[in-house]
Amino acid sequence: MSQDSKNTLSNNNLRRLQGWARSVYPHDAHDRCAIAQAYLAQLDAELVADLVRKGWRDVFAAAERDWPEAFTELNQNQPEPAS
Repeated sequence: MSQDSKNTLSNNNLRRLQGWARSVYPHDAHDRCAIAQAYLAQLDAELVADLVRKGWRDVFAAAERDWPEAFTELNQNQPEPAS
């Protein structure tokens, strides 16, 4: 993992991201978080801050919208997300 991707989210935001993902995607939260972190690492800091302010649902939606191929296998094996 590059240093840039490690610094994309603060430790608190990383814990929040993981907690949200575990509650919504309990079977593959770890994989989804890794994809979301990699996605955020390629964005500029302002865009990351805007997405985080909108909420974790928007972060994952943006990652899935922009990187559908990264989520293909996960979505095939996953029931609908919890609300």
